[in-house]
Amino acid sequence: MDINQQTALIEMERALIGALINLSGDGLEAQKTAFEAVKPYSIADIYNPTNLSIYSSVASMIAEGTICTPELLHKRLVDRKTLD
Repeated sequence: MDINQQTALIEMERALIGALINLSGDGLEAQKTAFEAVKPYSIADIYNPTNLSIYSSVASMIAEGTICTPELLHKRLVDRKTLD
């Protein structure tokens, strides 16, 4: 994979994560629906390690039934010591 493909992939991952988080304003059900819609895209498909850490937390929050707001996600990442 060349640098342009890597950059495009990382940006796509960030856009997906951002879209899921932005749906927090519409409620947990909107996040769950969007999360289900992106399957079979999964954690195994995340290329960038930072994006993987963030996506993993977003996915687990939604799966647990916890709305994923930017503030709650930040707290989870700090608590898990996965945020630099």
